[in-house]
Amino acid sequence: MAPEVLDVSMEATGDGYTLKADIWSFSMLVFEIISLLPPYHQFPHLQTVEMILKGTPPPLTSNISPNLSGLIDLLHHCIDINPSKRPTASQVVSKLVKLLKSSVKTQCVLKNK
Repeated sequence: MAPEVLDVSMEATGDGYTLKADIWSFSMLVFEIISLLPPYHQFPHLQTVEMILKGTPPPLTSNISPNLSGLIDLLHHCIDINPSKRPTASQVVSKLVKLLKSSVKTQCVLKNK
């Protein structure tokens, strides 16, 4: 869950949460897909909640390809502790398309060598 969903003080002030919480959740799903492990899997639940509330990103495993650095940067942007600093869904899609096009070009160049 996004920090703003876990933070009951936000609910008490009426700030609540927005669609930016879904951006945070999307990034956690992608972290799990690329690492093959749930985010924060190595920590007890209470520590995980504390880490999320502090804005600590999940540690990445060493088996993640360095070719995914652009994607990792995007994911870190998506889990910014401040929801207003997270990208919109449209911005995420745009960045993913750019990363995919860049990846395809790189693979084509490597295959042609």
